[in-house]
Amino acid sequence: MAAQEYDIDFVRRHLTRQYEGVFTAEMVEAHLRDQVDFAFANYAVAVVELAGRLEPGAPVLDIGSGYGSFVLAMRRKGYDAVGIEPADVEVAFARARLAQEQPGAEGELIYRQADVPPLPWPDATFAAVTLWNVAEHIPDIVGTMKEVARALRPGGAVHLLCPNYAAFRQEAHYHLPWLPLMPRPLARWWLRKHGRSSRFLDESIYYRTHWGMQTLLRNVGLEIFDLCNQAPVFRPSPMRIRDALRFHNPFRSVVEMAGRKSPAGSNAMPDMPHA
Repeated sequence: MAAQEYDIDFVRRHLTRQYEGVFTAEMVEAHLRDQVDFAFANYAVAVVELAGRLEPGAPVLDIGSGYGSFVLAMRRKGYDAVGIEPADVEVAFARARLAQEQPGAEGELIYRQADVPPLPWPDATFAAVTLWNVAEHIPDIVGTMKEVARALRPGGAVHLLCPNYAAFRQEAHYHLPWLPLMPRPLARWWLRKHGRSSRFLDESIYYRTHWGMQTLLRNVGLEIFDLCNQAPVFRPSPMRIRDALRFHNPFRSVVEMAGRKSPAGSNAMPDMPHA
């Protein structure tokens, strides 16, 4: 990426083209503020650190690292954070920003450009893996989560956030009212009715659900935790009944959970249903 392209106006123009028929101008600005800048990244760092099990300099992987904000925010805190992202513009921007802030850092190794799965790292590499608002864009989510479980160290955790398409909510990208698991033909009609393009829906959105992702994490051998308080959701106690009911509500607007690998590292991986 040329030096003159490392600015917010370049990204604004790219987002406007990329999400034509999906984002309004206001949504582009929100994406710049929340995802390209550090509003969400700094929050996500706090969430990961809340687990309290990351040693100084611990290796962390961000899947779908986009413009690189979360990886850079983690590196600012001293963690050995890396990202993987298929989109060339986003990877180039992330590497350019890294070069400005951390001269000499190996941008091509810190921000890998590749699809997932597979993950190009050995078994038991990472203390934490994150998927921030990306699971709904990965076609092979089952294969990806198998790779995540393989790449996690014993005792390591995956942190997951994405829309719950079983919920009554606005669609997370089009920001239009959306029926739970709205059938694709109906969804296309609905988008056309509101003057939107269905291309992004057809090419980039895969419905994920809260219960489906719970099942997936369990089936790759991970113990499920509430992302907000890191409490194990399958160890009930009177003090956690309200939190457990909230967590298990299938109509929550978001999938928001963590999965921790057994310290013994034994992960059973049977065939799994769609998430």
